[in-house]
Amino acid sequence: MYRPEGLLGQAGRWSYLSELVDPLELSAFEREYPDPVHRMRALGWRAAEDAGGELARQRLMALRVDAEKASGRTLSWEKSEMRAQPRKTWGDWVFDVVVIVVFGLLLLGGIAFVVQGFQVVLRWFGH
Repeated sequence: MYRPEGLLGQAGRWSYLSELVDPLELSAFEREYPDPVHRMRALGWRAAEDAGGELARQRLMALRVDAEKASGRTLSWEKSEMRAQPRKTWGDWVFDVVVIVVFGLLLLGGIAFVVQGFQVVLRWFGH
């Protein structure tokens, strides 16, 4: 399905555990998912590493080991943690801070607008 459309990364994802995986597709999959933890999630494997045969076991184990090194924690194919959101990058944190600052400025501006409007209404009744 993905090969005819030229989506090499997705073709590599779906043939990752196959003996017939094309090396170009495999490298395209690894480029699309450079973080090994994200690559684990993309595969969606939810069984023991040896459940798919020797070749699958070797590839799954190598990927899990890389993902554990990258994440600094023990990972398992069977656990639901693989469905969790990835840890935030510095870019995610910068985005969060910018959103908070913009929201805060808008909130302050809204409060100032309400206060000024209230003062105008008080002046109307005061004169």
